[in-house]
Amino acid sequence: MLKNQMSLLDKDNLDHIESRMQTFLPKLNQALEKKAHSTDSELDKKVTEAYALLKRWEETMNTLPAVVDRLVALRAVHAQASRFVQLQEEVEALQQQLLAKVSIMEGNIKLSEESFAQNMTVIKKSMDHLESKLKGAKQ
Repeated sequence: MLKNQMSLLDKDNLDHIESRMQTFLPKLNQALEKKAHSTDSELDKKVTEAYALLKRWEETMNTLPAVVDRLVALRAVHAQASRFVQLQEEVEALQQQLLAKVSIMEGNIKLSEESFAQNMTVIKKSMDHLESKLKGAKQ
């Protein structure tokens, strides 16, 4: 095993390895340059995109305080509108309750009127009967 490793260090074998490295080295350098150039291009593209994004946000940043102020003002309006809707719902519920009570009262009034009319008829008949008895007793 040691002998095999020592044979790799032989002058002929080393010359062969050196010649192969000499042919491989230019290809490696070319590949590294190509990769570096391509990476620079991608990096430039990413930097350009980041710069464009930053410019867009700078424009937005100038309007942001006004938007925040408007949202704060709208929050108060929204709260008032929410309270108004809640009160409106309460009024509608109360109105429904009152309509139900009015309907019950109308029914009670109608029954009272009918009862009163019946009582008036009974009283009128009783009065007529009493008058006829009084007239009969006077004669």
